[in-house]
Amino acid sequence: MSKTTIPTGGITDDAIGNTKLDLTANYAFTGTITGDNNNLVKIAGVEVTSATAGVELQSCFNTTYDSYMMVIRRFIPVTNNQDLQMQIMTSTNTVISATNYFYAFRYFEDTGSVGGPVDNDGSFFKLGSSVTSTEQDGGFSGSYLVNVDKTDDSGNSFKITGHGGVRNVNGDLTAYFGAGVYNDSTGDVSPTGLKFTAASGNVLKLQVTVYGIAE
Repeated sequence: MSKTTIPTGGITDDAIGNTKLDLTANYAFTGTITGDNNNLVKIAGVEVTSATAGVELQSCFNTTYDSYMMVIRRFIPVTNNQDLQMQIMTSTNTVISATNYFYAFRYFEDTGSVGGPVDNDGSFFKLGSSVTSTEQDGGFSGSYLVNVDKTDDSGNSFKITGHGGVRNVNGDLTAYFGAGVYNDSTGDVSPTGLKFTAASGNVLKLQVTVYGIAE
């Protein structure tokens, strides 16, 4: 780890022996400030701003990291009142659609209503629903912890936990939180990418970024 070097004269002692940093002088600092802020390493990102059938994010999972942070920003569908769906992909850019997607994403509306999408044999993860096509509503956004432990071939292929939010088609602010798992072993299915789609119609806008979490 490198460190910052403060030139001579930048640090002085006062009359009673207290060490102080002179912030009034124009000193040229050398070196690189480092620390625990390097735990997140950007692996991959994608952004679309025009209608497309599906958004793919390739090569976002590898053998270097077991855990990842995924940030979804501004999913806006072309067709009003849509769900945001996500599937895992392999290194051959093959979408995995077998019915091994288990998920439960609970929602809480500002009206007090609760509910949420669930499945124990789905062919995708449903992260949120009732997303409007009105850009002023802001679309669906969220942050998720993803675990893809490729060092253990017998473990589950993919796990996701996190939260998101959307102003739905009824004008209600809806907060989502929950988890999902692809219930097959890493030895059988080794995810390397993701694909995002609307339940019906095209995706108008979407930005997704994945960061590796250094241990």
